Amino acid sequence: MRSRLTHLRASALAALAIALLQAPVRADSPAVRLSDAGQSGVFNVKDGQATVDRVADPAVGERVLKLDYTLPKGSAAGVWTRAFPGGLDPEHVDVAELAVKGDGTGRGDAALEIKGTSGTQRIPLGPRPEWSRSEHPIEWSRIGSVNEVVVSVGQVGDSPATGTLWLDVRFAKIPW
Repeated sequence: MRSRLTHLRASALAALAIALLQAPVRADSPAVRLSDAGQSGVFNVKDGQATVDRVADPAVGERVLKLDYTLPKGSAAGVWTRAFPGGLDPEHVDVAELAVKGDGTGRGDAALEIKGTSGTQRIPLGPRPEWSRSEHPIEWSRIGSVNEVVVSVGQVGDSPATGTLWLDVRFAKIPW
């Protein structure tokens, strides 16, 4: 009897350990993607220039945003996105999943900004020549309801910044 009780405790402990150590599984609802915004465009500050296109990228397997920029000293540029399909809210989204690739001069400071009714959450982007991926929790108490999501690139230092950013940004739910 004691051996059976010990075996049951060990089995229960093993099952609990497996459940706790498993990586969270993504929610059934599809992620909200930056490239799916109903409205988007570029902005330019001072003499900064940018263009944006939706392109297919074989490495990602889906559409991504391609942002080309030229930034003289003291300028900035970027892309704004609005009118997302339903689900960009605290009930449906916990994290921003970022996949970023860049081929710039290294003189640009890039960030994702989630702008809302209460404020802005800024997530620095570290573009590299190959795709880099990261996840960042969404700070809903800071943002409130989302108005727009912006990717901005600012010139840094004394020399101009030129380059291209490829962006695959998804807003997803992680069930606990």
